[in-house]
Amino acid sequence: SYDGAIRAFDYSQKLLHTSTPHSAPITSICVVPSSASSPGSHLVASASQDLTARLTRMTLPSSPSEQPKAHTVASLHLHTSPVSSVAANPSGSHLLTSSWDGLIGLWNTSIPEVDEVPLDDLAGVERKKRRRVAEDEDRTRRKAPIMVIKSHTARVSRTVFGPSATSVQAYSCGL
Repeated sequence: SYDGAIRAFDYSQKLLHTSTPHSAPITSICVVPSSASSPGSHLVASASQDLTARLTRMTLPSSPSEQPKAHTVASLHLHTSPVSSVAANPSGSHLLTSSWDGLIGLWNTSIPEVDEVPLDDLAGVERKKRRRVAEDEDRTRRKAPIMVIKSHTARVSRTVFGPSATSVQAYSCGL
């Protein structure tokens, strides 16, 4: 959504939960497949114009008395322009991000114990804003990509993995 929110609905289109992991419009979203997740718990990857992609754990209620929960567990930092898309492979072990900066990032979906990207690496963020960002991201781990692919000379619009669960192919398109 343009307000930076992820919304979960049931089949009758009733709003179940709203989470706001981004401070700018969300450009792409995908549910990360996982055989290890508990029922009602989903890992959602989102890309945004705030130059990041994020992994958010959403737990939807199994009964009306329970409250839905959402917690951003990792923030993916690589791009210097808006992130245009995020895609998960069929097994849920890896993500691809693409950006207007011409880069494609390959990420694993494991949540690190400690930050992989120091907070000081935020380019162009003034001191007061940096302090506010640090307070917001106390619980969110900052991830670094496992590989950066520079295969485009301009904006990358979309990346996707091949359809086979055993496939190691990925595709991208751009301007």
